[in-house]
Amino acid sequence: MVFELVFSTIIDFAFLLIVFSIITFFVYKFFSWVRKTVAEKYDLSWMKSVLVVNFVSVFLFLLLVFAYYYFLGGLLAKPIDPEVQYNIVDDLVVFLFASVRILVASLIATFLLLFFELVASFFIDSQLEKGRSKLFSEFFGVVIACAVALILFLFVFNWAILGFFVYVFYGSISSLPVLFINVF
Repeated sequence: MVFELVFSTIIDFAFLLIVFSIITFFVYKFFSWVRKTVAEKYDLSWMKSVLVVNFVSVFLFLLLVFAYYYFLGGLLAKPIDPEVQYNIVDDLVVFLFASVRILVASLIATFLLLFFELVASFFIDSQLEKGRSKLFSEFFGVVIACAVALILFLFVFNWAILGFFVYVFYGSISSLPVLFINVF
């Protein structure tokens, strides 16, 4: 019984690792090209170009996802009393506060991603020194970095992904409608 649970857990983890690694490898190949372009255009080192590309891409991704769901929620919500309904200024203030929160979340995610990129870079370089092909070395580095990420976020810091999601989408927004209601 216990052996079956352990075995199925290992198989599920391996399947998740393969799927996650393939997706991450394609993302890595695209952003590797973007990073090289930014590094050449602005004469940046590897570290600076990684930080810039990570920050801009994470910030834009989170901002677009937040904007999509925020405005979709406004369109699909049931009509409420016009006295307490948000107007365009209230929506812009909420979006501005959320943008600041997304900016902070992007900084945190940028440095978190830097750790995994350093892990991948280490294993890519170690495989290249052994004479392996560049494509295999890159995929091997991505697989190891994904394995480290999955182990950390599934077994050690399993609260981190949900906490990050709650911070980006709900942090300090729940109290904002109270600020815009005139009681007296």
